[in-house]
Amino acid sequence: MENRINKIFKLENGKELMVLHQAIYNDDNYLVCSEVIDNEQDLSEEPILVHEIKTNDGIEIEVVEDPELAEFILQHLNLID
Repeated sequence: MENRINKIFKLENGKELMVLHQAIYNDDNYLVCSEVIDNEQDLSEEPILVHEIKTNDGIEIEVVEDPELAEFILQHLNLID
């Protein structure tokens, strides 16, 4: 899996996310991101955990909605106790 840390990608809704941390769990890539605000000069303080999904057309990103999975990934990265 490609290292995505410090990369910025754009969602379909126009929001831009910067990857701060990356984790692989069960052969899936998870990215802890922060929304880029103020013309790439600042990042939001609220982290967003997304799951990277490979498709025939490339890569899709979905926000992780499962709180137990999110907690597990964030603990694995030592971002929460």
